Amino acid sequence: MVGILAVFVAAVFYFAHDAQAVVRTWDGGGTDGTCGGGAGDGNKWSCDANWSGDIEPGASDIATFDGTSTKNATLDGAISVAGVDINSGYTGIITQAPSATLTVGTSDFDISAGTFTGGDSTIDINDAFTVSGGAFTSTTGNLQLAAAFTVSSGTFEPSTGTVIADGLTGTWNVVTNETFNNLTINRTSALTITSGDTLIVTGTLTLTNGSIATGTIDARGNINQAATFDGGTGIIDFGDDLVVQTYTLNGGTAPTIRLDDPDDANDDINHDVASTITSLTITSGFSGAIPFNNPSDLIPTFTTWSQAAGTYDASAQTTWNISGFTISAGTFTPPPLVTSSGTGAGTWDVVTSHTFNNLTVDRSAAMTITSGDTIIVTGTLTLTNGSINTGVIDARTNISQAATFDGGTGIIDFGDDGVVQTYTINGGIGPVLRLDSAA
Repeated sequence: MVGILAVFVAAVFYFAHDAQAVVRTWDGGGTDGTCGGGAGDGNKWSCDANWSGDIEPGASDIATFDGTSTKNATLDGAISVAGVDINSGYTGIITQAPSATLTVGTSDFDISAGTFTGGDSTIDINDAFTVSGGAFTSTTGNLQLAAAFTVSSGTFEPSTGTVIADGLTGTWNVVTNETFNNLTINRTSALTITSGDTLIVTGTLTLTNGSIATGTIDARGNINQAATFDGGTGIIDFGDDLVVQTYTLNGGTAPTIRLDDPDDANDDINHDVASTITSLTITSGFSGAIPFNNPSDLIPTFTTWSQAAGTYDASAQTTWNISGFTISAGTFTPPPLVTSSGTGAGTWDVVTSHTFNNLTVDRSAAMTITSGDTIIVTGTLTLTNGSINTGVIDARTNISQAATFDGGTGIIDFGDDGVVQTYTINGGIGPVLRLDSAA
């Protein structure tokens, strides 16, 4: 009985140990004869004889290529492993066969030598992807990356497929810039691009879910944004070329959209569904009409409108929401109603003064007007919520204040023009009220 028990325990230990993740090294032991008999069958990934221990890597194993064998390898069928390491010493070519798929689990995909050539089907990497040497050419299908993307040396070629940033988190860090064909962002958190790095997208950029934190995407084709996208502090820059590009806003929140070249005036930002733009930034390098199109007169929300050049006329539209407003050059003609909105503080910085028709302050924190600047309101000034800090509002008609307004250190000055004005206080706290003219 004791002997039987010992054999049973030993068997349990053996099979439990065999199920644990192990490194399976490509030793190239297979031949056309032992792996199927057809020409090239000896290179099949699925051939057990090509791997250490004569066992093909399973879903819990790490497939490793090194100097043990430099023979070429062909991914055939549906391959699923925990990780892939293509290490120094391997000089062969790993090819993804037509219709073959590769799924990599939580032990990374690393290439520092050799060549990996994608095929036409999905490569799904559920942990970090690193190119530190060698050459990686992506699939013409989808390359799905759930975590970090790092290219520090070697080459990454995008092929004609789509790279999808999915998963939860992970920083994308490249050597200054890296080029993709189509890029889709569809993750549950932010795609962080290392500050100073640029992802160049020559095909379509699709913003489905998540956000972009830091870094820049140089979009050289069309951009499509879904209602589920969450913006971020990262920059989307239109390609500085003569190609006409369209950024279609279907709701959600856009990251910073930067216009910094005269060619950008040829592009279109189409506000097809009411959307929020983290910042529309027009730099001094831009010239011409700002290509923001709002054909259905929807209400756009700008966390920041920042303008250093160009012209925009919104007078034919009805109302905009703007949290922060900066204009240092160019011309901006506002819509009939602008609401200073937002959940945080917003700075309004103009060249001495800027004129609006009707202005409503309705925010959860202060509207800060740069000291020495004046916001001129020729229509009705409505103080609903929030406060006004520093600066001056030159109100030239009536003012209405709600019980929810919180005052502030900013100044409201009645227009010095002889027009009879009424400041109706329905409760709350008013800012500083200045009377400085006999008119």
